[in-house]
Amino acid sequence: VHRDVKPANVELTTTGFPYLLDFGLAVTDNEPRMTSAGMFVGSQAYAAPERFEGDAATAAGDVYSLACLLYELLTGHPPFRGASLGEMLKQHLTAPPPRPSTESAVSAAMDAVIARGMAKNPRDRYPSCGALAAAARGAIDDESGSTYSDTVIRSTSDPSMPTSEASRTPYPTLPVPQVSRPPATGMSNPSYPYAPPPAPPARRRSLLPVLAAVAVVLAAVTALLTYSIWEKTVSHPVTVANSAPATVTTTNGTTVVTVNTSTVTVTPTPTTVAADPAAALEARAAADKPFVLANLNNQWVAQLSTKYPGLYADGRTWDDDAIMAEVTALGQRFGDVRLLYTGDWPVFDQTTDWVTVTAQTFTTADDAITWCQAQGFDGDHCLAKFISNTAGPDGTTKTY
Repeated sequence: VHRDVKPANVELTTTGFPYLLDFGLAVTDNEPRMTSAGMFVGSQAYAAPERFEGDAATAAGDVYSLACLLYELLTGHPPFRGASLGEMLKQHLTAPPPRPSTESAVSAAMDAVIARGMAKNPRDRYPSCGALAAAARGAIDDESGSTYSDTVIRSTSDPSMPTSEASRTPYPTLPVPQVSRPPATGMSNPSYPYAPPPAPPARRRSLLPVLAAVAVVLAAVTALLTYSIWEKTVSHPVTVANSAPATVTTTNGTTVVTVNTSTVTVTPTPTTVAADPAAALEARAAADKPFVLANLNNQWVAQLSTKYPGLYADGRTWDDDAIMAEVTALGQRFGDVRLLYTGDWPVFDQTTDWVTVTAQTFTTADDAITWCQAQGFDGDHCLAKFISNTAGPDGTTKTY
């Protein structure tokens, strides 16, 4: 745990390679982190809210600080500013994460990355700094149509990058530690946090070159984002319950969902007002809730998918439109599925997710798992879930 991630601790070499410095405050997970009463370790302008409430520094705090650094690279200033230290601290504690798209020509996908990286609750943030980096890369790739390699600072061996330093050499490639995260048990989310992450680029790079590159190529990315926003046809890969490749294509208001070899066309009802995808999800969950209370409450079901806007999974950043398209595709395949908002049900650990379950109930958890296996699902895309409006998370999830 670094405890003091901030721009002043990032040093750029003459080749453009950034190093994270000043590990004087860093501690490992098993080291004590207590300080004298009233002493604050780190820089308040980039510190997570829990630090001001007396909690110890954790990896989640580094994720928050790194998100603040990313925001400053995108906008040119820290996320929170005030006339006094007290005013700035109050914003860290109570103000919602700012949206860089209101000040710079970046997409809403980057807004979602900042929002999750700077979430007030540490549990709602990315599980690691690497996950934050992956989400930032995904936001750039999705909107610009480029790839991560297109945003990396190139050396002078590339004639398209003029420079006054003829002897400049490429930055070094540092080894990246390989961290293995075994599937969590008792979790209510088959898509996050224990789903296998997308395959990394062939050449592993550290996080900080991405952040430095954002500042360097911001002008070029702006033009690409503008073009992408005005595209009339959007097509992106998604993965549904059985991990089979699926494609969601939207053209002139008509959404086509292809799962395996089956194609389902979903044509929205003509309207003079553009549909709000977030409102559509809320309306679907509200419409399904009475059925769930009457028919699924205190029963075992099969949980097919869990998503939330801003989730980076399956090689893309999910938004409300993609989530609704997946719900539709699952409904077409299984005949009847129901959408739950986890904030309405105490059996879920997270409270901001959209969960798709079968309308079919099972006598036991093992029966639900047997059904999942019979459909050809793996344990990351189908699990047994006990739905209840009174029980807590413990004992309500069974995986295989």
